[in-house]
Amino acid sequence: MADITASAMQKISKPNIEDVLPHFLDGEALRNALDFAAYLRENKTKPSWKFHNSWCAVNKGKIYCYIRLSAPNREAGFYHPNHPDEKSWERSWCITPWLSNLAKYEHLITDDVDKKIIADNLYGCVPYCRKNNCAPKKRITVCGTEIVRYCHGMLDNRSLWVVNPDKTEIDSIKKLLELEKQARIKT
Repeated sequence: MADITASAMQKISKPNIEDVLPHFLDGEALRNALDFAAYLRENKTKPSWKFHNSWCAVNKGKIYCYIRLSAPNREAGFYHPNHPDEKSWERSWCITPWLSNLAKYEHLITDDVDKKIIADNLYGCVPYCRKNNCAPKKRITVCGTEIVRYCHGMLDNRSLWVVNPDKTEIDSIKKLLELEKQARIKT
């Protein structure tokens, strides 16, 4: 039987995320990922295969988030300043909400837990960043919180990378996606 986790096989089969998740995750991480994929489907943002171990959730032709899986022994993985060590990303998953309208609704984000999740997961610049005009020491304010270690070159300056999200983080992501959806309807 062919390996569903192999890039060449995924290019051909374009697998559903639910078929690949058990090859990377187990326990609570697997339950959280499967529940999140089900939530996306229920809300008409079906995660579709995009590229190796990556799915894109789209609604009405617009991207709402990406879900990616990281394999062991892979050099890149998900860089995140809050990782305890360089191997902590192995066998992990990441949700990247596409919050292109965050400036329009960040004043509505009043829950301290939600604010902390945003501040802790805003994409941090990597030491080897090659993006033009990147300023890894730049300070920005998002939802009233000042953030440093910020990558200037990412998605309208509002890219979250939530690695191995727990239930609380997933609930916050769902709230953010709903706010994003409402903002897109109004524009």
